[in-house]
Amino acid sequence: MEKKSHRTDAASPCEAELQELVHQIDIMVNNKKLEWERKVRALEARMDVRDQELANAQSKLDLKGQELIQSGILKSKLVHRIIEYQGWKGPQQVI
Repeated sequence: MEKKSHRTDAASPCEAELQELVHQIDIMVNNKKLEWERKVRALEARMDVRDQELANAQSKLDLKGQELIQSGILKSKLVHRIIEYQGWKGPQQVI
């Protein structure tokens, strides 16, 4: 013989309380999710600012490197011209 549960249209007080608890938990979870999403967006914005600062610093560093290379090239050319002007042939041997 099969057991059949009798169900009425009115929910039992326990079931109604459980439904209310589930509803409250859903609200709490959704609020926490929204809070985390706001925090993630704020962190992403901060990371974007830092990335831009890093890119600017890298550009300045690259520019300074190019300036140093240019000054090294100019210095090298100047040294060669001075050597040519003085007619220097290299270290002299002392006998």
